[in-house]
Amino acid sequence: GLTGGIAGGKSVVSHYYGQRGAFIVDADIVSRQVLSDVKIVNRLKVAFPGAVTQGVLDRKKLRTLAFSTRELTNKLNAITHPAIIEECQRQIASRSGWIVFVVPLMFESGLDKLCDATVTVSCPLELRIKRLISRDNISVKEAQDVIARQMDDEERRLRADYEIVNDGSIDELEAKAEKLAEKLGLMRKLSTRHFCWRHYFLLFCFRLRCMR
Repeated sequence: GLTGGIAGGKSVVSHYYGQRGAFIVDADIVSRQVLSDVKIVNRLKVAFPGAVTQGVLDRKKLRTLAFSTRELTNKLNAITHPAIIEECQRQIASRSGWIVFVVPLMFESGLDKLCDATVTVSCPLELRIKRLISRDNISVKEAQDVIARQMDDEERRLRADYEIVNDGSIDELEAKAEKLAEKLGLMRKLSTRHFCWRHYFLLFCFRLRCMR
């Protein structure tokens, strides 16, 4: 299982593993699909009226509203998480081999219980804020609010089985990801195609804290 804070480097790691032959189940991608469902949008319209106009969901407004207080964050999760989890489980059950299950809220949602191993990617807070502002064109406060609504790096580090620290270049991050995969025997199994882990849900809680 792969996890970690927003703008911390999970996508780089999961993309790298995908290129090496892993099947990626990404909760963020599934969530975007779920947010296109009419039934979900109608429920969000009731809970977050300002985020839906003429039946069209404004995801940026939804994020701003939902992450403004913990109560509203919990309300969003209650609406979307059941559908997201159901679709993720369907995708996982349909495949065998090396599966990387990417979940930002891995421990908060209890999905780590599905995994044989969890990895967190950690990254310095200042760098995450800077990336989030640049990537999503939001204010410093909005970036801080989003990060504050997630489990902090220290707690993820304590709960994860492994940690990767993302404090350098993309090449360095990929090298750390490969080192971990080799340690777990994944690269060898991939090269020999001896996959027998139908339920190996590597929830890589990639909290960009490097493997030493």
